[in-house]
Amino acid sequence: MDIRVYNEETHQYALDLIKNDGVIVAPSVTNYGVFCSATSAKGIARIFEIKERTKFG
Repeated sequence: MDIRVYNEETHQYALDLIKNDGVIVAPSVTNYGVFCSATSAKGIARIFEIKERTKFG
């Protein structure tokens, strides 16, 4: 896990993670969002693992 303060550099880092099957967690006003590319089976499977959900696919 890598915690970073938002700035231009971390924005690009997050984009690169998502492009390479990674997952990011980002705060919103009321909770946190878990994000990956919608076309990444690895990213989606990782979110299911993080959230302790039934296996994906």
